[in-house]
Amino acid sequence: MTNYVIVPMALLDVGTYELAVYCSLLSYAHGSPPQATPSHRQLCTRTRISPSRVKVALARLRDTGWITWEQQTTRGGGAAAHKYTLHGSPQVQP
Repeated sequence: MTNYVIVPMALLDVGTYELAVYCSLLSYAHGSPPQATPSHRQLCTRTRISPSRVKVALARLRDTGWITWEQQTTRGGGAAAHKYTLHGSPQVQP
């Protein structure tokens, strides 16, 4: 986890909750491209935003191309935390 994050100015146009969630994801991220696997609970705790609002913000970030995600599964085949990939600019969705 980092103590600060740097975000593109264009992200300010997406929304306040989305900015908070993106910054939170970025604080958990590593690698290139940056990827993170925080739970929704961790995102809620870090941003102090309700679970429903975090889900809406994640969907909006995905729909505007700032993030993509893959559903992770446990060894037993159950659902696990998503793996989020963060983009430094909006990605065009096919």
